[in-house]
Amino acid sequence: MAALATALHDAGASPFIVPAMGSHGGGAPAGQVEQLARLGVEAARVGAPILVPEDQRKVARHDSGPPLLLPAPVLDAQGLVLINRVKLHTLFVGPVQSGLSKMLLFGLGGALGAEAAHAHAASIGGSTQRLLPVLEKAVPRLLDAAPPTVGLALVEDETHALSHAEASAGADLLDTDRRLLTLAAQRHPRLPIARGALLIVEEIGKEISGTGLDPHVIGRSVGRRPGGPQFDAILACALSRGTHGNAHGIALADHTLESLVGQIDREVTALNGRTSGAPERGKIPRTHETEELAVLAALDRCAPGPVLQIRNTLALSDAIIGGVSASVLAAIGLDIIEKLPEPYFDQAGSLIHRFE
Repeated sequence: MAALATALHDAGASPFIVPAMGSHGGGAPAGQVEQLARLGVEAARVGAPILVPEDQRKVARHDSGPPLLLPAPVLDAQGLVLINRVKLHTLFVGPVQSGLSKMLLFGLGGALGAEAAHAHAASIGGSTQRLLPVLEKAVPRLLDAAPPTVGLALVEDETHALSHAEASAGADLLDTDRRLLTLAAQRHPRLPIARGALLIVEEIGKEISGTGLDPHVIGRSVGRRPGGPQFDAILACALSRGTHGNAHGIALADHTLESLVGQIDREVTALNGRTSGAPERGKIPRTHETEELAVLAALDRCAPGPVLQIRNTLALSDAIIGGVSASVLAAIGLDIIEKLPEPYFDQAGSLIHRFE
């Protein structure tokens, strides 16, 4: 992004950055600026100021009536460059999911625009929201209202390193998103083992996944995903710092801790549920006082099987695995770095071995 800002400066332009993240960061300017900073996007670092929109303007409508919105700084600019990852989405299905087109409609539309777009998608696909029919109508209308637009599509590998970057003309946004989603799906991170009794996730949060836990990684979307990983129970231990109390997606877990519940900003979580059209994802699962009690309760109702512990669904290069022999781990290509000693919990009932 810094290189792009430099190139624009050299061409005589005065580039600025507009957050395009819908309800992320609590839907508030300070939260969105902090989210950008966590991604390494800061004014001094990039060489361009950050302008947080105070309002969105109605520029057109969906066929069924909800408005299409764009922020005032974008409409007042002479050009627009969209920069986003193309990847699988936590809610949408189909040939186009997260990417440049979605950023134009949902991200730049702010919390209100994202909520209207989610509702429109739900009216077409029900609980399985289908994005492509919405984007096919909305994107041309938004491009007509926006200044001349181009996109830079990014694809990451399973370690979240950039593996592909591609420029796109505004008229080709949907085609670029469709084509690169196939590549992104092939490179999406996966758990080291696909089946087990219990999956322990140390932290969940919006900067990790739109639903706190990536449903494509854990194999759930308030229900099992056919063909995905299968764990009898999932324990979520804490909210990440960067989620600002947003616990949207906590319902994907079966167990959690009282300490996590104490971290929840219920207003922010409810806003995310309304915006996405999936308020049920904020329902709090069975709650326990300590991690030890949570693990024991979970395993009491699980069939015998492996226990897998990860930091979060973005950090999958290292994991703690129990209940699987060294020979089996070697056979599936996993390297054993260390054999962890017992006990696994301290006197307070907290996990001793963790990635934090």
